[in-house]
Amino acid sequence: MYDSADIGGGLGVLRAGIVSAQYMSAFNVPASAISPVIVLRHDGIVLATQQDFWHRYKIGEKNKVTHPWTGAPLTRSPALLGAGDGLPAGLEAHALDKQLARGVIVLACALAFQDAADQEIDVVVAADDGGVEPDQRTILALGEAKVNETLTVARVRRLERARALGASCAGHQAAADRQQHRPRAAQARRPSFRCGDRGS
Repeated sequence: MYDSADIGGGLGVLRAGIVSAQYMSAFNVPASAISPVIVLRHDGIVLATQQDFWHRYKIGEKNKVTHPWTGAPLTRSPALLGAGDGLPAGLEAHALDKQLARGVIVLACALAFQDAADQEIDVVVAADDGGVEPDQRTILALGEAKVNETLTVARVRRLERARALGASCAGHQAAADRQQHRPRAAQARRPSFRCGDRGS
């Protein structure tokens, strides 16, 4: 198992392929005899996203990602580098997409991905709505009281989840978010939250 809790130049992903190839060579066994598992979690979750995501939200620039071999600043996902991207010959075969195509198991943390959506996808609602600012009544209906605050898509989603759970005031937002991530069995017994109730 190869645990990638941070971006780390994508070396956690590459290492899985490199070591697997070494095992196959040393023990003279086919790829089907090796079962590597790559785990993408915490800050490393962005390695699970496609190249368009990195370009659109400037993941490389925000996280000061560097090339795994040259150390140069990198705007692309280091887990998706290919031939001609500065890797030693042959290492492009261990890029994440290539390993997935070979059947390598890749596990990605859903909670970390949600956090990435809330933190990295920091785009204004208007950007995805043709440049039209969200209706102020809609913002207030979702529970946002700061009239001049620009809402992000992630913030609107959280407010929508809160409203769906009956949390109509900002004081219950955290409780509503915690409820969203509870196991399915626990969600079935979730209480509703009303303004004026004391948080648990």
